[in-house]
Amino acid sequence: MKAGQYYYTKQGNSFAIFKCGETVNGVTCDENLHETKITQEEASERVYELNGWTWKKKSNPTPIKK
Repeated sequence: MKAGQYYYTKQGNSFAIFKCGETVNGVTCDENLHETKITQEEASERVYELNGWTWKKKSNPTPIKK
């Protein structure tokens, strides 16, 4: 991961978003953005937005009728 890029990680029952910092003397200091999202998909979508990447929303599969 490059310095300045955003990522998310699981924290308790939600996901926290961080910004990757610079590595100095082998230590990387990441910045917690104090943003939490309830689902992994919400966190992933926000990280894509922050990084300027294109988000492709997952489509829900069509239920099978019996």
